[in-house]
Amino acid sequence: MLLKSAIDFAKASGHKDAVKRLHEIKQHLLEGKLLVVVAGEAKQGKSSLINAYLREPGLFPVDVDIATNLVSTITYGDSEKITVALGEQGKEKRKEISRADISDYVTEQGNQKNNKQARLLEIESPNPQLKEGLLLVDTPGVGSLNAKHTDITYAYVPSADSILFVSDVYAPLSTKELNFIQQISKHCQNFIFVVTKADAVSNYKEIIDSNREKLVKTLPDIGESLPIVPVSSSLSLAYLDTEDPDDLEDSNFAALEQELWLLLGQQRGKILILRALTEFGRLVADLKSPLQAEWEACQNLNQEEKAKLESNLRDLSKRLKQLQTDSAAWQYQLNDGIQDIKTAIFRKFNREVEQIKRRSQEYMEDSEILDAPPKIAGLLENDFDSMMSILTKELSQRAGTLHIEIVNSTGLDMNPLAVDSLARINLGEGAAQVQSLEGLSQVEAAETSLWKKSIEAATRGRFKAMGGVAIGSLLGGTLGGIAGLVFGGAGAVPGAQLGAALGAFLGGARGLTDGIRDALSHVKERDHILTKREISRIIHPYIVDNHSSCKAALEDMITNLSKTMRSNLHQQIKQEKEICDRSLSSFQKTIKLSQNQMTHKIAELKGPLQQLTSFQNAAEQLAIQALEEPESATVSTSAPAASSADAASSSAPATPQPVTANADYGDWADG
Repeated sequence: MLLKSAIDFAKASGHKDAVKRLHEIKQHLLEGKLLVVVAGEAKQGKSSLINAYLREPGLFPVDVDIATNLVSTITYGDSEKITVALGEQGKEKRKEISRADISDYVTEQGNQKNNKQARLLEIESPNPQLKEGLLLVDTPGVGSLNAKHTDITYAYVPSADSILFVSDVYAPLSTKELNFIQQISKHCQNFIFVVTKADAVSNYKEIIDSNREKLVKTLPDIGESLPIVPVSSSLSLAYLDTEDPDDLEDSNFAALEQELWLLLGQQRGKILILRALTEFGRLVADLKSPLQAEWEACQNLNQEEKAKLESNLRDLSKRLKQLQTDSAAWQYQLNDGIQDIKTAIFRKFNREVEQIKRRSQEYMEDSEILDAPPKIAGLLENDFDSMMSILTKELSQRAGTLHIEIVNSTGLDMNPLAVDSLARINLGEGAAQVQSLEGLSQVEAAETSLWKKSIEAATRGRFKAMGGVAIGSLLGGTLGGIAGLVFGGAGAVPGAQLGAALGAFLGGARGLTDGIRDALSHVKERDHILTKREISRIIHPYIVDNHSSCKAALEDMITNLSKTMRSNLHQQIKQEKEICDRSLSSFQKTIKLSQNQMTHKIAELKGPLQQLTSFQNAAEQLAIQALEEPESATVSTSAPAASSADAASSSAPATPQPVTANADYGDWADG
């Protein structure tokens, strides 16, 4: 309701630009995606799990001999739209298809050896389970069936907010699965382990206990606390026909939903809220500043006080004008900061490349790998992908910190008024009262407030590389770049650009890997010494080429990031200069009014200023609540606890309801 009230206020006040910005803030919040990757061995029930979670039986094909051979994504849309990307890497075309056509592209039976060159299936659906911004990714099976399947799943992991790792009750986690889990944990540790087909055996708790024991050994830091949730997709889907509450309770899907939204609420959901609240708070301050200037001009001030206020506004305008010049200190701070980031990133890059070279030698000492040389292609590709994902994440974190430092040093987070000599309206039942803020600037106050922390958290969130990584890794540069900007989320331009750039790199690198895998497949069985020589001859140029590609990609990322940060800062300075100049003009016009006119002006200003101040207070309180609220309070506690396998298998609520990531933050964005 907060956004709706602000939009109504802006419309009534004739602020068309503010109305547009408020609608953009709302859209940014709605477009924020929570990326959940569904991974696991083939034939473990991943597609059935998604069908049951969405309550959409038959959406993804199941019960086929060899399952999914490409990635499928599903997210919310006003109407159903299914699109498949087809064609050679970098030259893909998008084709809209129907539900009935899905199996013709996503199964080996309908698309043997991917002769149709399908690269990505995208589904938009008005499904209520997706409405809160959930983006589900159904990946190929990892491990045993197809090396490319594992590589493709690896590529999605760096973008994930959470990973749903699926296994079934017929066997505990295998060595291949545990190796995969250990590898992807370097990029994302927000796991939920789902054990499917829990209705098929009576001793599924033994499998859960075994999985827990193995996870503790594989991931000693987090294995004990990771949620393991047994479910029955068949019972959940049966409930849709029978409406038997026992089917629903025994399916335990309510527990899975709680775990999922608990995790997402703790992570990305909070960032989405803080980013939207920060944008909202700045816009309200922009609307309030000129009115505040008029209010100040109407107070019983002597000439010296009026002159001081006007002088302060003029000084601020001059300072902002100077910040617009190429010689402004922040320009040098940005240049130096980018250079420092570049030095740190490439220092780490060089270390990582040397480690990859050493690992390549270790791979050739492994007799199991020597007996299947193409495995080295996947291992090396994963090494380079992992390195670039780690470096991009560090780049985004350092860029966010640099942006905050520049904003703080320039005072760009200040209110456009010189607060130390002005006043703040104290809202109450009676008339508005003026309280002096002498000796206390808004910047100084912000330094000790949680609102400042929320701004910093939201700023860092804007620099997070998002879903463009995964999409780009599959589609290559052209389509990958576009998808990166889309999945990065409107308003998250720096992070979207980093995601798109990394995605484009991973997409291009996949072509190199296909080449080396083909070459290694022709290595003949022979003495291991001769085999190592031949493998070394093949992989050496591959490592050299990847080294060059990675270096060029990082150079481009840093260059483009610098341009984007500079452009964003220029735009922020320009906007604050315009606000300041409007405030100065309003002040100058108002001080020329007669006493009677000022009395009417005060009455005219009081309502809008009180309403705008209430908007500011509400936004700040919501931001503080988002920062301070214990994570466990963001969802209902009626479902099983995350840390106990026994608790996770207990009875679930009779009617599952999706728990939203921002459930306790109020309905401020409604309307």
